[in-house]
Amino acid sequence: MSRIGARELLYGSVDRVVPAKEVEKWAKRLMKISWTPKDNVVTALVQIFRKTGDRTRDVSQAIIQIMVPWLEQMQTPQKSLDIIQTVVPIESADEASIFGESLPQGLILKDTSKRQ
Repeated sequence: MSRIGARELLYGSVDRVVPAKEVEKWAKRLMKISWTPKDNVVTALVQIFRKTGDRTRDVSQAIIQIMVPWLEQMQTPQKSLDIIQTVVPIESADEASIFGESLPQGLILKDTSKRQ
């Protein structure tokens, strides 16, 4: 989930980022679930809400204000909270843990939702 909803892509152009409004819907659903262990959902949400400084990719400040207290309740490390509130470049050491194994070559994700 964190790779699909990530705001900052390691590979691919920024026009492939899932729209911020869509990932905000995901977060609201995920917040309603009781997570055990909680580390996986926290890691995913931090990457989905990572601040980029690009207003077209960044989620709204309103959802950040909802997410920060929820993440604090989940005992999220301060470094992770910083990532969703300020622009923090991805360090090469973090790339493997953020995105895990590589996606299969040629995989293309398509938006199947109806467009108006």
